[in-house]
Amino acid sequence: MPPGRRLAKPTCQITGGSRSSCCPILRGQGQLPQHGTVLGLPRSRRVSQREPLVGRRTGRRARPPRPWPARHRGGGFVVPQGTTGTGRTRQIASDPNKIESMVNQLEDARSRLFRAAETLVETWTEDGLCQHAEEHAVLGLDTETTGVDTATDRIVTISLVLVSASRGLLWEATWLVNPGVEIPEAATAVHGITTQQAAAEGTSPDVALDGVLSLLYAATHHRMLESLPLVVFNAPFDIGLLDAESRRHCGGLGWKMPQRFRVLDPLVLDKHLDPYRGGKRTLTAQAEHYGVELVDAHSSAADAAASCAVVLRQLRNIRLATLTPVQLHERQIDWAAAQRSSFAKHLRKQGRGQKAAEVLSQGWPL
Repeated sequence: MPPGRRLAKPTCQITGGSRSSCCPILRGQGQLPQHGTVLGLPRSRRVSQREPLVGRRTGRRARPPRPWPARHRGGGFVVPQGTTGTGRTRQIASDPNKIESMVNQLEDARSRLFRAAETLVETWTEDGLCQHAEEHAVLGLDTETTGVDTATDRIVTISLVLVSASRGLLWEATWLVNPGVEIPEAATAVHGITTQQAAAEGTSPDVALDGVLSLLYAATHHRMLESLPLVVFNAPFDIGLLDAESRRHCGGLGWKMPQRFRVLDPLVLDKHLDPYRGGKRTLTAQAEHYGVELVDAHSSAADAAASCAVVLRQLRNIRLATLTPVQLHERQIDWAAAQRSSFAKHLRKQGRGQKAAEVLSQGWPL
């Protein structure tokens, strides 16, 4: 460039003004962002070219639509009836009253969660547990599905819970999901949800996934919740299924759980604490072993609460009691790898080399 020559200041292709003074999304080539889920913004939705990009007077970008939560009833969520799939999305998007109602219900769930959190006692510290270890609390997540293959099967229900060691279940939110496929009779026999019920009452998967992530991200902004671990029984299955569903329904994006959350898996912890105990290690078997009452087994809310109760019992063990959630998460990665290696060795002795290779290729928690 010749000396003294100055380039013309770039202008925004939409507003005509200087890009440096515009909203960050209008910088560069003036393209609209493909935002992910950030505390209530669903990944499956994109700002349309027809929507207002900047306010007429303030010059600010118009606020994107908020997500559509499920309707609250009886301590959890049930979804509006008669609205399913993409047709449900179009129907709700054309009805401002439904949008407002569902947003209010998600806000109500967040408010209930925060009110429950205010009753907690801080027990997790950087150096381990403080003197109130009996007041431990954890968040829990569980799903019920159409089968056991994370790559092809679909979610039928998702539940989030908050459980205290001294007071039990403090909060619950559950989404009934329309998987968009037939629910096999074998799966219905387990969780009791039929294809007709899910189609008539279930919400679309992207709405449920965005609702779950919205509440998880909200929890990271509360002083009493940000340090709590997330309990997931057999985490590779549930988190793997959530990841597959996210890629299927949310524009190819995988499951992006807040990084602050550390996962506690009762299955991994139990195998580490008692590796030579015989018998099954299902949630029902572990609940019986640790003296946890499991009522309404194979409903996602009951299983999530029972998983939390099992972990709270496991944390009483002296081998775990002095570890923080961060330390427990990191050590579970190694413990799970050792457990997979041991299981693969057992499979090879049985001549099942291909299955052993599949086991070794898995990770934890995803």
